[in-house]
Amino acid sequence: YGGTVGGPIILPRFGEGGPATYSGKDHLFFFFAYQKTSFDGEGGNSGYTAPTAAGLAKIAALPGVSPFVINLVQQSMPLASAKGFDNCDTDDDGNFIGTGPILGVCGIDQGTVNAVLPNANATKSYQFNVDAIANAKNQLRFRYYWYNYSSADGVLVPLFASDTSQQQRSFSANWISNLSPRMVNDFRFGYIKSSTLFNQLHDQSQFNFPTLDLDA
Repeated sequence: YGGTVGGPIILPRFGEGGPATYSGKDHLFFFFAYQKTSFDGEGGNSGYTAPTAAGLAKIAALPGVSPFVINLVQQSMPLASAKGFDNCDTDDDGNFIGTGPILGVCGIDQGTVNAVLPNANATKSYQFNVDAIANAKNQLRFRYYWYNYSSADGVLVPLFASDTSQQQRSFSANWISNLSPRMVNDFRFGYIKSSTLFNQLHDQSQFNFPTLDLDA
């Protein structure tokens, strides 16, 4: 949805006598436009290989496995609901169906987890213009544009849910001067700032890994 509005600018007039306002009719005008669009559709399906709860427990019992990582997987990564294959099972061509040996160990129950990828985005933008006719030979034009866009990134694991966003701000000014019946001078000034931020995580706290500080 969106909308536009425009017309002459009415300004207060100070001093005694005369009308209380100054009408910009035929001299000073504004224009404003706003638009917002959003889309929330059905995403595609995909899947990944994950251990079952029993398989993860077996991985956790292996020497050298970090309890922190195991806890992170348990809290954030959907596990396979039932065993579909062993991590060392192979197909007819000898390729691993699962992940292959984990720390040299086979016999870990694994399966496929199906996930629906998000498919949503939203856009907001507005533009504000001011046009002034100073006299028969000079015109001034000012433009400001504001734009925001965000979209949900397609991720398999909810832990890595993130968005990509784009922002743009721009301003321009024109001074059009009729120097003679055959010559027109158009002075232009413009500024634009644009940024794109990829994969901004919804929950950054999950990645506060422990660190070690070493004093030399």
